[in-house]
Amino acid sequence: MDESKYEELINAPYVLNMNVKDSEMRNVKDYLDNKIRESIMPNEKYDINTKADIEMNRKSDLESLKKVEFAMVFIIFILNVTKGYSSINLSLMSRKKEIGSLYSCGMDVDELKNIYRKEFIGEQIKSFIVAGITTLGVMIVISRIAPNLSLIILIRYYDYKLFLGFSIVVYAINLLIYKFSLKRILDRPTIDLIRTE
Repeated sequence: MDESKYEELINAPYVLNMNVKDSEMRNVKDYLDNKIRESIMPNEKYDINTKADIEMNRKSDLESLKKVEFAMVFIIFILNVTKGYSSINLSLMSRKKEIGSLYSCGMDVDELKNIYRKEFIGEQIKSFIVAGITTLGVMIVISRIAPNLSLIILIRYYDYKLFLGFSIVVYAINLLIYKFSLKRILDRPTIDLIRTE
């Protein structure tokens, strides 16, 4: 490695695979540790891992990955809810004159709620379809970037239950926000809704 022209190989670690009985693992590890310490240079590093160490490290990495994944899901959830709240209120406030006009023409409150709720549910279904297409697009991009992850593998192992569960929660919260925001507008006097500001 010292004579190699490739600089990245100079600090590459040596890997020694040994077939050792589990009962002798600790003794062999201690023996190797002492032997290496006697001959190691000050600028050299080493690490000895048993099967148990590798398994423990793998579990630790998986736990860390789960925590990162949970944090990302939580942030995305909060962003979705806050975005939904602001866009719903902005949309309804921009249509309050239209709502007031229909209300003043004698349209029943329940009928108005049904019309706007159906319209909102239709928009949410379109949003879900766009989210599904976007997810598929991201999978296609990943399959092109990482050759070892084919599109078939990504589709097969994608967690659809988590995706659907997350979507249902977000859209249900959006529906509740819409319901209460529409109710708040309809509770105002009709003259306030149709007044030009």
